[in-house]
Amino acid sequence: MYDLIKKADVFVENIAPGSAERNGFGWEKLHAMNPKLIYASLKGFNEGSRFEDVKDFEPVAQSAGGAASATGWNEGKTNVPTQSTALGDSNSGMHLTIVF
Repeated sequence: MYDLIKKADVFVENIAPGSAERNGFGWEKLHAMNPKLIYASLKGFNEGSRFEDVKDFEPVAQSAGGAASATGWNEGKTNVPTQSTALGDSNSGMHLTIVF
């Protein structure tokens, strides 16, 4: 994997906070291997926020952001919110490419 990173233009990860560093794929290590590498890290919550260490996935993001109230719950039953548009997990990679 490191051989690929040395030649890569972009590295994208969306694993739990701290996992990339613990597994040898943190920014500092990869930047030292390839100073021109663009490193994109997709997390559910901003670095520095009180939730930055929270593991995030679609239902958490919808609930935290308020989208669950619009996409709906099933009459108080304990199930995940449904969505009619692409949010969070289902569309974060596309949004990343638009930003860059």
